[in-house]
Amino acid sequence: AVKAARAYLAAFPNDPAALKGLENVFQGAKAKQGDIAALMLNAQNALRAGQLPLALQYLKDAEKIAPNDPNLQKAIKSAELIQVNNVAYYAAMNRGIASMNLHNWADAVIAFSDAMRLVPYDPWASALLFDAQRGLAAANRRRQEYDAFVNQAMQMLRAQRYSDAA
Repeated sequence: AVKAARAYLAAFPNDPAALKGLENVFQGAKAKQGDIAALMLNAQNALRAGQLPLALQYLKDAEKIAPNDPNLQKAIKSAELIQVNNVAYYAAMNRGIASMNLHNWADAVIAFSDAMRLVPYDPWASALLFDAQRGLAAANRRRQEYDAFVNQAMQMLRAQRYSDAA
């Protein structure tokens, strides 16, 4: 529709009807994108709540609006993979979330990696994996700083510089 409106506008550059038609086409396209975004957000929220059939229905409704959208096709494929691997996927995600709540970053990274192996394009698992990796990196930095401090204090104790070791 956009190509046809632009072609007509190129042939008749100052035609008010063509300008109005092109404006209507753009407004329709914006509304369509807004509808797709809302449906995908609803699907994501349903998926997080464990309501897989509802999430798939939202995605199928969005597919009716934009059947060739590559992001939508990835989301549908992810939801279908979650449906096939439902128990293992949610077990991995729950294990990862519990590990993050306990600040056990290494176990969280492993759990979210397991979920990503089951559903490779899952944005939720991907985002949580990234957060767990950041937490693990920060914990490793703190551990290195602590080890360096303790090693320095031990060297001072060996040298009998007790006031410096404290």
